[in-house]
Amino acid sequence: MRGPGVIVRGMTERAGDRATALSQRVLRAQARLEELMQVLAGSIARLQATRQDIQAGRSQRAVLHDSAYARLEARLASLPVIEQAKGIVMAQTGCGPEEAFDLLRKASQRGNVRCASWPWPSSPGPGTAIPGRSATIAA
Repeated sequence: MRGPGVIVRGMTERAGDRATALSQRVLRAQARLEELMQVLAGSIARLQATRQDIQAGRSQRAVLHDSAYARLEARLASLPVIEQAKGIVMAQTGCGPEEAFDLLRKASQRGNVRCASWPWPSSPGPGTAIPGRSATIAA
């Protein structure tokens, strides 16, 4: 026959084991939080340094070299221009998006000029030249 003390002692031991396990999990979580806070502090410091460099007038090339975030922003800014250029080439040549991009890439490499910096018209009219091709937009 079991007495109430045996049941209580077993329950107390299990509760103690659970409390110990929970305490260990909390300590691990706190340690991980400290690590992440240090990483965040480093990221904030780099961001502030980049912002100061931009405000101090560092060249855009130097800033882009040091800042992954700035590189992503620059890519995002040029994406609509490239997509618009692809659309113009596709409309005039009847090619697909992959071929249009390939034509733009080749023309960019031949001229050693970024495609996003080409002076694309907002809406091409008759006689507009297609970079990298001898073709023009027909009337």
